[in-house]
Amino acid sequence: LELPGQLNFEVGSARLSPAAITALSAVARILVDYRMSIISVEGHTDDSGDAAGNRTLSEQRAGAVAKLLVSNGVEPERLVVTGRGSDRPVADNTTEVGREANRRVVLRVDPLRR
Repeated sequence: LELPGQLNFEVGSARLSPAAITALSAVARILVDYRMSIISVEGHTDDSGDAAGNRTLSEQRAGAVAKLLVSNGVEPERLVVTGRGSDRPVADNTTEVGREANRRVVLRVDPLRR
């Protein structure tokens, strides 16, 4: 599940928008029902600014999403939270559209192996 940054965060911020809170609360309700899984929460940024600042911002964004999931009943031990900074772009950082696409949080749900 990919959460595009323009819908979830202000530029340069890790504060979740009201729309993101609503959407992620619904996702959390589903994840609570599928307890036999691990959820990876990865934050990403565009390449504007310095690499260290982007890594910190991406970690803060992923952490904000994880905190919201936990507040809605997802067990914290099921979450793996990572900030990727601008290391894994999905679009060209030379355009505003590309930079916008690169500012995102990705949730990946993997079943537990028995």
